[in-house]
Amino acid sequence: MKTRSKSFRLRLAVATALLAGVALAGFASIAWWQMRSAKIDTLDRQIRDQVERELSRPWPAEHWTHHEHNMGRAFGTRTIQQTLLLMQDSGGDVFRSEHWPEDLNPSALRWPSPQKRPASAPPAIPRDVLDANPPPAEADWAGETEQPADAEPTDDAPPPPRNRSPRTFPPPFRDGQRPPFPPPDGFPPPYGDAPRLRPPAFATQTVEAGNSRWRFGLATSPLGKLAIGVDLGVVDAEMADLRNAFLLATPLTLGFIGLGAWFLSGRALSPIKRLTTTMQGLTAKGLGQRIALGREDQEFRQLIQVFNGMLVRLSILFDGFSCLFDQID
Repeated sequence: MKTRSKSFRLRLAVATALLAGVALAGFASIAWWQMRSAKIDTLDRQIRDQVERELSRPWPAEHWTHHEHNMGRAFGTRTIQQTLLLMQDSGGDVFRSEHWPEDLNPSALRWPSPQKRPASAPPAIPRDVLDANPPPAEADWAGETEQPADAEPTDDAPPPPRNRSPRTFPPPFRDGQRPPFPPPDGFPPPYGDAPRLRPPAFATQTVEAGNSRWRFGLATSPLGKLAIGVDLGVVDAEMADLRNAFLLATPLTLGFIGLGAWFLSGRALSPIKRLTTTMQGLTAKGLGQRIALGREDQEFRQLIQVFNGMLVRLSILFDGFSCLFDQID
């Protein structure tokens, strides 16, 4: 049974294309995963920015309706159904999206524990203290008085330095009053540090609800609890576009790689073709033929040299037999 010979050139081209395809698939998988992780990290940062801004101060109830309609601009969503918003205080829900999934219970979310105020922080200023002693916009604790710029120098007040503008002082306090001194007990002058809201405790969570996968940003602060969710289908749609582009480009790339491997293998095997042609035309009277050495690689150069040496030995052997047969005759 005659077996069908295989083309080494074809196998080399196919093997090169397969190796390139495996390398491309591995690189694409790692790149796809890294890009998806980067997109989710960016989404988490955007959600956190929204949460910290919204919990920086109390808002009226109608604010959350307006905010829900504007969240799509920050997250790149196309419809309002791709975002969720929940605001709760001690009294319950302040706002909840109308399309909130029925199978998603807000109490089942992993809300972060609220951050405690450090013991070293200054206490908040009571409202009655602020009302009784309104702090001035600019305080003059040194007891200096305002002097006009063109005032004549006196023995008690030295003249202002040259090439410098005269020093100006803050205006006197309202109705000539001074800030209360000493300050109220427990508050450094004038009324201690202004109370600031600490950043809310923040956590992220991925939840499957309503036939969708949601990426939630959960925050807890003294003002209440805030949850902002974004449909991960937005990220998956972007990644699907990248995947489709890769799947479209991969066959074309592998085709070019295969053609390049076919062309390069043909150039590499050209000395073998010349050697084959010479061997096919070899006859007893043509033992003097030689294959000229060109710019072949080292491996093919050795093969050609061995073949030329074999032709030399065959030529010598054939000439010896010819002389022997002539003497016998």
